[in-house]
Amino acid sequence: MENTIFENAWLLIEEKSAEIVKRNPETAIFNKYAKSALINSYESTINYYKNTMQNNNTIDPPTPDRHKTAAAMIIAIMRANVIVVDHDTRLINPQVKHLYNEELAISIGLSMLNSYMRYETEIRIRNLTQAIGDDDKISQLEYLHFLESSLSNTIFLPKESASRDDYMDCLKKQLYYDNKLNHLSLLAISHLLFYIEVYHKHHVCTKFFAKEYMLKNEKRANEDDIDSFVHKLCDYHIHPQ
Repeated sequence: MENTIFENAWLLIEEKSAEIVKRNPETAIFNKYAKSALINSYESTINYYKNTMQNNNTIDPPTPDRHKTAAAMIIAIMRANVIVVDHDTRLINPQVKHLYNEELAISIGLSMLNSYMRYETEIRIRNLTQAIGDDDKISQLEYLHFLESSLSNTIFLPKESASRDDYMDCLKKQLYYDNKLNHLSLLAISHLLFYIEVYHKHHVCTKFFAKEYMLKNEKRANEDDIDSFVHKLCDYHIHPQ
């Protein structure tokens, strides 16, 4: 991993870790010695993927896409134990699962995915800017600016999963048990990140055209009404009744 990229990732990890520890000062501890273990785990995960793909396909090692890069960082954070639970807390109540490291891993993975999506969107905007005068491309450009604006906040997640739990909680539990069973999979996590990206873009696209429709038909609705409608529509496609 390039030093500049990793140093930027580590700064973000320190920032997110500080937020988690601040919310849980009695139980969460930042492992300041995890940095070297983190980079070693990241590089070994990426190299294992490249070697496996090359051996199976007899081609040059593939360049990991954004989903695999973010997935490798999630796995690295899990294996390096960047945030650990206070020893006394674990002894007093071993049945309670404090999923702080899992929260950090998902947060960093989604932040990395967000950055890649934002960069890709900026490139597409730059390429389409030359198309002024083409109504179809102007419409695409308006949508891309709308998408870029959405990425300045966060990546949209389904409000609920099939089990009716909070979606982020489901992701944390998945990482916890996969790690416990030594089943952390680069391809499985990258596949999940791919569908999270698809959901985000579907959410934004639906919201964009909902606003366009109301504007053309001179209808008014507040932001909460639009968000509620879009969430219901997007969730229906993932969990149809």
